[in-house]
Amino acid sequence: MAEWWEHWGAKNELFVATVREADGRLVALAPFYIRRSGVGGLGLRVLSFVGSRGSASDHLNLLVEPGVEAPAIQEIVRQVLAGRAAWDYIELADADADSDVFTRLRRQFQEAGLQEHPRLCPGCPYAKLPSCFEQYLSELGSSVRYNFRRRRRNLERFGRVSFVCLTDNAEIQARFEDLLFLHHQRFGQLRKTSAFLDPRLQSFHAGLLKRMASRHRQRLFLLQLEGRTVAALYGFSVGRQFAFYQSGMDPAWAKSSVGMIALGCTIEHSIRTGHQSFDFLRGTQAYKLLWAKDRRLALTAHYFDKRLASRIILSALQLRDLASRAKRGLRRILRRSQTDHLHRQIRQ
Repeated sequence: MAEWWEHWGAKNELFVATVREADGRLVALAPFYIRRSGVGGLGLRVLSFVGSRGSASDHLNLLVEPGVEAPAIQEIVRQVLAGRAAWDYIELADADADSDVFTRLRRQFQEAGLQEHPRLCPGCPYAKLPSCFEQYLSELGSSVRYNFRRRRRNLERFGRVSFVCLTDNAEIQARFEDLLFLHHQRFGQLRKTSAFLDPRLQSFHAGLLKRMASRHRQRLFLLQLEGRTVAALYGFSVGRQFAFYQSGMDPAWAKSSVGMIALGCTIEHSIRTGHQSFDFLRGTQAYKLLWAKDRRLALTAHYFDKRLASRIILSALQLRDLASRAKRGLRRILRRSQTDHLHRQIRQ
């Protein structure tokens, strides 16, 4: 979050609520900030989580010491409401819907008289990891198991294949350009855009790697053929969970499925090093769903009081939801009409 503030904090204002014991010991922290909102074109002030824009963050939440959740969250809500002169409404994005801490925060805001406008986000896939890779493959199904093994064997026909996990920060910084180059190559071939190609986001990660030099959480995996990197994967190891952030691959080797091989090898390495879950983070792309059976729900929750500015934004969001539902309904009607027309043609 400190690195995020260096890149996206300009023209915004921090609003960090803290809770301490009588002896001064910190037991809870709410990492909020205030930015100008684009909703409704009014430029109103919105209280948000630090990290909620620009860097595709997940798992945003309060930081609370176990055992003091109830009084700590109550105090954080009191501070937020006491400082309402600084904000017009609240937007808490990309939190875990099943988080006990976030659920308590939501309840406290509602009990304080704020109106909630929740929105579930697309599912975030994750895989529960067993004690061995073979068991994990067997639980995925025969097609994924067969394709991964066959494609890894086929790649070995072209030369010596090696899979490297870099954990040393200096080595990761030195080879990070490999990931950026392969990511750019892949998306250039697909003629698609990627937020990861944004120079500011790349600068953020470069700064983040330096800032986290002593944390030993970052990982860079390289799939190499005859010493040449053909696929790379970047993520973070925290406790017994690995979070997969981004990847890249050489489009010249796309037919050999080097991206799939690198991902499978990364999961295999994660199991071997004692990880119990593999988090694919946001997005339900087809390749993620091949490897992950479970999903968690992400939630964005807005909160409004009775002030005019706050009610205006609530009405704007409600109208946007109504328009979205109407659009989806129109698509269903059009698809049904096209299907009926096709059936009539077949009968004729």
